[in-house]
Amino acid sequence: MTMTVEKLSLHQRRNFENTEDAINRLRGVLTAIDALSQDTNALSHCAESDAILVLVGISQDLLAVVQRRHAQEWVGLGGHSDILTEAEEAEALGKDAVAADLDLAAKAAQLMADSISRSSSAPA
Repeated sequence: MTMTVEKLSLHQRRNFENTEDAINRLRGVLTAIDALSQDTNALSHCAESDAILVLVGISQDLLAVVQRRHAQEWVGLGGHSDILTEAEEAEALGKDAVAADLDLAAKAAQLMADSISRSSSAPA
């Protein structure tokens, strides 16, 4: 995530970086679980291994939403992020918040629907 900021207190930067670190660790855990579940799924097509795949997909989609919200936090502190849309930046800055909320909610709902669709079309 490319972000810059001119005026940011040390504690705000530290808080942001601590959250960034936690997000990166969570991404690593999800990647490991996904790799293990793919291995398990290759050996056994059971409901449990299929459920793990679904949960990993949903978790990864939610992590993407958290990352965007984290970028909005940075923008709200005075930073800049290349991953946000204009609507998301406007929301982070308190401009046209209602429209931006609806846009983000629609994206989150679409991510969830796509994830569920992918999992239901996986071979049994």
